[in-house]
Amino acid sequence: MKTLLVPVTLLVAGFATAPAAGDCYTVHFNNKTDSTVEVLWTALGCFKISAGVNEVCTHHTIGAGHSNSYDYKWLTTIPVLHVRYDGSDVGEKDPYFASKYHKVYYQLKSGGREFEKVSWPNTAHVSPNGCHEHYTITYTEQELKTDWHSYTAQENRFR
Repeated sequence: MKTLLVPVTLLVAGFATAPAAGDCYTVHFNNKTDSTVEVLWTALGCFKISAGVNEVCTHHTIGAGHSNSYDYKWLTTIPVLHVRYDGSDVGEKDPYFASKYHKVYYQLKSGGREFEKVSWPNTAHVSPNGCHEHYTITYTEQELKTDWHSYTAQENRFR
């Protein structure tokens, strides 16, 4: 009987200390630009598809100067935010670029303490250090202009 009691006690202790099957970590996005952006919160463990992107947990259109958050569920890992906008959102005058979309990505830095902007999500597959983490990403007007200028300069090389 004693040999059965130890595994059962460990099992009960494991359930008691495990996070609830609900929210685990939160990522807050501040849109400090003069433009509307679409943000997709993605992670391994989410199963929606939106705008051709797999593993979407949720997505929101966020107006200039506004923000939104997503509470990632327990067992979701490797979070990446996709921030998308088009030329008309940034006042592009060139008809070629006015309807073109540009996307930037945010993923966790090595160590899982904060998000960083990347040109393309890499294979470093970093996850939060555990539940109850809160992250804030702020995308500024200067960043948007710099990102858009870099995008159009690169695209112009192939026109």
